Formats: sequence, C-alpha cells, structure tokens
Amino acid sequence: MKRSRLLISCASLLLFFSVAAPTTVQAASNVTTNISDYYRTYYSPSEISQIKELQQTYQNLDSNLYNKDNLFATVPRLSTDGSFNPGGLSNNAINGTVDWINYYRELSGLSPISSKETSNYTSQVSAAVMAVSNSDPMINQHFLVNTERASYISSHYWNQAVYGTGYGNLYFGFPKTIGEPVRELILDDTNIEGNDTGHRAWLLSPRLSTVGVGIAIANNGRQYEDIFVNNPPDIYNQAEKSVVTYPSSLFPVEELSNKYGNSIPWSITFADQNQNMVTDNTSIKVENLTDGSVGMTVPLTDKSYAYLSDVIAYIPPKGVTINGHSSYRVTISNLNSENTPSYSYTFKTFSETANGLGYDYANY
Repeated sequence: MKRSRLLISCASLLLFFSVAAPTTVQAASNVTTNISDYYRTYYSPSEISQIKELQQTYQNLDSNLYNKDNLFATVPRLSTDGSFNPGGLSNNAINGTVDWINYYRELSGLSPISSKETSNYTSQVSAAVMAVSNSDPMINQHFLVNTERASYISSHYWNQAVYGTGYGNLYFGFPKTIGEPVRELILDDTNIEGNDTGHRAWLLSPRLSTVGVGIAIANNGRQYEDIFVNNPPDIYNQAEKSVVTYPSSLFPVEELSNKYGNSIPWSITFADQNQNMVTDNTSIKVENLTDGSVGMTVPLTDKSYAYLSDVIAYIPPKGVTINGHSSYRVTISNLNSENTPSYSYTFKTFSETANGLGYDYANY
C-alpha cells in the first residue's frame, strides 16, 4: 500500500491505543476465483434472501466522487493569518460515512449506529487542525503528540483537536469517495504497529453507540479524517454480542482482500474479556468445508482495544481456498481463559457485487 496513507486507531479509556501507519503489506494472495463446479455450497432460502438484501445495501452505498466543492456545508478555512475556521461537512458526507460503517456492522451481526452532532463538531475541528498544521502522516498523531500548535490556532480549537484525535480513528490519504477511508479502517492491513486490527475493533464494537465524522483537505491535497469512536459512557453498555468475528455469518469475499488482491487480517473480538487470551500454544485452524482444504496458523497480535475487549488478529493460511461460494469453519484453541479455552465459528461467502445470486449460488 502506498505510503501516502496513514490509519490510526483511537485510544481507549485507559489509554490503550494503536497507531496505524502506511506500512506496505506484501501478504501473498490466496484468493481463488476458479474452482471446480463439483464443489458447491448450500444456501438456505433465508440465506439467499439475506444475501440479496446485503447486495442491495452495498449497491445503495454512497459511491459518489467528492471534492472541496461538494464535500462541505461550510468549506474549512485553512489559513495561517488568524482566520482559521474548521468548517463543516455536508449531511450527505456524514450520513454516507455512517452508512458505510453500518454496512460493515451489519455484516458482523451488529446493530447500526448514528452520528452525534457534538462528536461531528469535535471530529471536524480535529481534521481541520491536522490539515492546517500539515500533521505528519508517518508518525503517531493521537492527542496531537507529534504536531506543534501554531499561533494561528486558538486554544479552544487546539484543545478540541487534542481530545478528538485521542479518541478517534484517524485516516490520512487521497480517497475519491466517502467509503474508501471507512473500508481502509475496516480492512486494517497497513499500520505502524502491524496487523493489529484495532481500527476495525472500534468501528465493529458491540458497545459502540455513536460516532463523529470530520474531514478536511490540506492545501497539498491530502485528506485528514477523524471518526470519533471512543465515547466514554459506552464502556458501561452491555455488549450486544460477546464475540465479534471478521469474517462472520454470510460474508462478501471482496471484503477479505485489499485492492491489490492480498489477504487482510481476520479477527476475533472477545468483548467481555479484559485480559490477553493468547498463549504460546494458541493455534488457529481454518477449514473450507466446501472443498476440504485446511490450514493452520497462529495469531499475529493479541491486544486490548474498543472498551478493553481482547482482539486477536490472524492471517488465514495460504493453503485454504478463499472464494465467493464456500462454507468455512474457524477454530481457535488453547486460549488463556477458563470460560473460553477454545472458540469455533462458521461462515459462508458470497459476492457483494453480483447481480442477484448467480450460478455459483445453486443449492446442490
């Protein structure tokens, strides 16, 4: 991935945070597009109906091209003469971003969230302050620790930006659509600390209630985006799911690889665990139940994110066939937990871009 991008996940309430950066990931592609017609996956009528609904949702997502002319309700004034103003996003930009987040939440069996006006303001100030400051996208910008406050930024705006960058997922890049930054944060395969999937964990938290969205475009064309995700009261929410997996249930194959066709990290979030569960003996088995291919792997990372949930990330084994018409089982074993020494789940893949179900979804 080009080094023009930076993804940074937010700090947790106890200052557990990940710092994301545009590290190029050269994971070998294991996406298979051709498979013998002998192998078929059964989709029940209700699953077929759900797939069609997800495909329609995907088609309805905002894919419009955005620029300074149509992104803002009030264009940010990124001036150094003392007239700096953070501006504000259009409703289309905010709602379109939230719709993309909710699409991924639906894929993971989670309830939709909404934006919050005060959080939108904080996020917008955060993005604009970083943009006018030309914050370095190659180093940590949580709490603006690596950005120097300039005299033309008032203490009010600066303090808002410190707070917003500390509690928001941060993105730096050159996207063309509203959905690109959200997808980058969800795929979460390029960051400073490795493939820790901390950004994904926040957006797919089963405790998350609202987000804030802020975007500013610097004079050099780089987009600075802040999605406020760490709402302090949310830590007291009961998790609507105790385990959130990516992938999950019925899942689009397109969301299992990046735009270069390379594998991305898969993840398992244990929402009610406040300790690291991985041991030296932890292993992960991935099975394609349709064609019988099997592989073993080990966790990449095991960290605490998103209201202190335990998040385990891993790369699927190369020997397992990944396509848009298979059923899978994932089993993680030898965990450091009396209640959950192991965990197993299944999911089926489909194509989110297909027109209807297509031939590959025949129920054999």
